[in-house]
Amino acid sequence: MWTRIALLAQEAADLPTTGGWFDGIDADQKFVLTIIALGCLTVILITVGGVVAGVWSSAHRRRMEVDLKREMLDRGMTAEEVAKVIEAVPPPEDGLGRWLANCSKKR
Repeated sequence: MWTRIALLAQEAADLPTTGGWFDGIDADQKFVLTIIALGCLTVILITVGGVVAGVWSSAHRRRMEVDLKREMLDRGMTAEEVAKVIEAVPPPEDGLGRWLANCSKKR
């Protein structure tokens, strides 16, 4: 059985190359292209991860706010009291937080 596998491997090695663009490149250039491709893939994965984390964070924050409002209404608070409590959150200290708070008030 092992001889048959060895023969199949030898036949596969003797087959002509596919003639693709990657076959005409030497080993050093293949290495550089592989490193560049891995770098691009890493940047894409980090970007997608950041976007997904931002969306998840926003959805979680909104869910928590809805739960808080529902709990306050269940305790018998009026809508005006609930709005006063929600708007009484201290302003964020950093620039990004202020910008995000300003954008969320416009909605």
